[in-house]
Amino acid sequence: ERSLAEEKESKAEITRNAEEQITGLMKLNEKYEKSLLKSTKQVLESARDARVTHNELLCTNQQLVQSLAEGKNNNAQLEEQLEELMSTKEAGDATKVPTAKYDKVVAEKQELERSLTEEKESILEELSVAIEQAKKAADESK
Repeated sequence: ERSLAEEKESKAEITRNAEEQITGLMKLNEKYEKSLLKSTKQVLESARDARVTHNELLCTNQQLVQSLAEGKNNNAQLEEQLEELMSTKEAGDATKVPTAKYDKVVAEKQELERSLTEEKESILEELSVAIEQAKKAADESK
């Protein structure tokens, strides 16, 4: 009887130990499941953030490509304008009288104008004197 009671007690202790181990394993499993769930949520959030970032980068890339195309277009237009200006400048340079030569011509023109003015004044003075003399002569002949 005693050995039967000891055996029952031994089995009861083994059962309690087994139940404690099972309970411990269940709690540990629950912790792992919570940790796994938390990690999974973090991974999903990271993946979502990565998708958003990827989409933002794609959008930014499209804007950069568009800006680059516009920049190339603007650059081409500026190059055309520059070519037009250069050809206009070259044509202007070809027809432009050199500054020294232009200044000389202007100085000669001014000198001629001054000379003509002096000559005109001289002729007017001579005419005035001649008219005076003619008046005197006419008065004397009367």
